[in-house]
Amino acid sequence: MKNKVIDALIEMGMPADLLGFKYIVDFICLLDSDEWRECKITALYKKIALMNNTFDYRVERAIRHAFATVLKVGDVATVNKYLTRLNTTNGNLLHVLYLRLTQEAE
Repeated sequence: MKNKVIDALIEMGMPADLLGFKYIVDFICLLDSDEWRECKITALYKKIALMNNTFDYRVERAIRHAFATVLKVGDVATVNKYLTRLNTTNGNLLHVLYLRLTQEAE
């Protein structure tokens, strides 16, 4: 799943040097595991923060910035393929990305 997420983010045009890029990859990989699938998004932020020796609010902000960047300057067709522009909250974008990647795998 990790490689699929990285490929999708790069295809959308998200700069790989953004910290949010790494956090999104971590988030999707955690979401793909059974133990984290039903968790609230804040619990996942805390887990990612622990994994990266930072704070959960920094994880949330970095992810928000990464999504804002790709929604603003990313490849429109690819962004529309993986994300939605209707409800652009972090939680919604992360879950839509996860669902679209799992659909693609099937």
